[in-house]
Amino acid sequence: MWACMAFPLASNDRVLHIVRASSLMFLIDDLLEDMSVEEGKVFAARLTPLIKDKRLPDRSDPLESIVYDTFADMRECSSKLTDEVIEGLMEYMGGQSNEARLKDIDMGSWLSQRSKEGGAAFVAAMVRFGMDLHISADILDSLQEIHDSYAKLTLIVNDIQSFDKEIHALQTNDKEGAHMFNIVKMMARDGGVSIAAAKRICYVLVRESELEHERLVAKRKAEPDGLDESLNRYLYALGCVIGGNEAWSHTTARYHRKW
Repeated sequence: MWACMAFPLASNDRVLHIVRASSLMFLIDDLLEDMSVEEGKVFAARLTPLIKDKRLPDRSDPLESIVYDTFADMRECSSKLTDEVIEGLMEYMGGQSNEARLKDIDMGSWLSQRSKEGGAAFVAAMVRFGMDLHISADILDSLQEIHDSYAKLTLIVNDIQSFDKEIHALQTNDKEGAHMFNIVKMMARDGGVSIAAAKRICYVLVRESELEHERLVAKRKAEPDGLDESLNRYLYALGCVIGGNEAWSHTTARYHRKW
């Protein structure tokens, strides 16, 4: 459901690849949630050569088969765009097993770390893959502020809606990887307010950040190459991810169940 809501502009011949890769990311996220940081590093090291087509999978291992086949099939559509997706996935898995997530840090550091472990680059690359958008590295670099803004919007919403799920994980898992790295917790701690109040404050931050995101997009479109069709389609599609992710986060059983 998340993939369909976040990637409505993906072409019909690529949407299944996006669903498979997105489902794999959620599966990896669930597995890493029950691991310590060191276990997460070992796990990532095991999967990396499969993802990058550096070794063949053990076909008796379902996870290895799923991981290998997912990206092998994507390469048949576009090797270059799949490599960009993989680069984002590597950042995601590295962020999940980074000791920085075990520390109590400020909000700016939170965003930097959560952008990596939250899969923001992975999702943005999936947008380009799904729409067959070949955007140069120089242009992507010029979109850094917009990418940071899109990441902040999606990740704050996810932290608000997944808070109860993360509390449950913290209570049932005593490994170091279960340390809670969530902006709601941070807001409650630093602001001296209740969790309920912290969630409301975070939603005000989301709404204000939406306005800033719109300003950044409008500014980018006003630049000399702002009328480029691929660039405009990409910027619009990132907005679809922001909206689709929030709609999904409000309703998904992944976040909303009786723990």
